[in-house]
Amino acid sequence: MKPLLILALAVVLGCGSDGTTLEQSCAGETVPNCLPYEYAEIVSAEVTPERLPLDALGEELSIRVVFDKCDAAPRAHSVPLVVRVGGDDEGAGASLVTLLQLRDDGETDGDAVAGDGIIDVSVPNPFFDSTGVPANTDVFLRFQTRMPPDCSSGTCIGGTCQSEVLEIPYRTGPSSS
Repeated sequence: MKPLLILALAVVLGCGSDGTTLEQSCAGETVPNCLPYEYAEIVSAEVTPERLPLDALGEELSIRVVFDKCDAAPRAHSVPLVVRVGGDDEGAGASLVTLLQLRDDGETDGDAVAGDGIIDVSVPNPFFDSTGVPANTDVFLRFQTRMPPDCSSGTCIGGTCQSEVLEIPYRTGPSSS
């Protein structure tokens, strides 16, 4: 009976799982919802300008996202730009609006280097009344790395790996319409 109890305790306590989630993933371990080497952690995110008017065609938003990842990551990570409107600090009661998908692929929206853990791009203004993002409102911009699925064999594997969320405050500008 005691060996079973010790085994159960080892499983519950995660025996053999030393280090951070990123360290475990980079050591080739599977971590919650991630295959080996897929996990990444957002280090920082910033956007400029501070306040972009809604519906302002011709305006651009510069976005820089930095994240730590495994050198052996099997594919380029993506980071959706999501706006959280309202709700409490945990997001309960909030409205989430996905504006666009950023990719660390060295191609999309001018990303310079594939797989370097830095997405530094300028994109056309993503803030429009039609998206449900209100004008002149304090919102949060949410960033979270995701590993897209591998469908190269005809059967998709993975695609569920995502990091913790990093939110930064942002104030939307006035409506241009």
